[in-house]
Amino acid sequence: MSTASPAADGDDAPDTPPGRRFEPDLRSMTRINLRPIASPMPLGFFTIAIASVMTGCLQLGILGEEARTAVAFTVLPAFVLQLLVSFLAFGARDVIAATLMAVFAGSWLPYSLIMLSGAADGLKVLGVFNLALL
Repeated sequence: MSTASPAADGDDAPDTPPGRRFEPDLRSMTRINLRPIASPMPLGFFTIAIASVMTGCLQLGILGEEARTAVAFTVLPAFVLQLLVSFLAFGARDVIAATLMAVFAGSWLPYSLIMLSGAADGLKVLGVFNLALL
């Protein structure tokens, strides 16, 4: 019993590439399954824009100090949305976008928690935290 393919016996099959007579045909064994998803980046960028406008208005004094808790509750969902965008970007094999959105998600959570807690030196801590993200 011969282990070579039938093409090795001298009968060159028309579909056998030259020089590959002794290799098995892997085309029938190989499957690549891709899950087609759209880019989640627009959702991530809209989340950044909305949360940045809210925090910017608070920091510029457009919103009063009494709106601090409301802004913190408004920015808190930005953490969840950007974390979701990060996971979806990993699924779409966009590592740079996933990392960027995960870093932004990691910045909105401390911001909203510090703003909610009303810690005495919270703004100083946020300033150092933002410098560390640069």
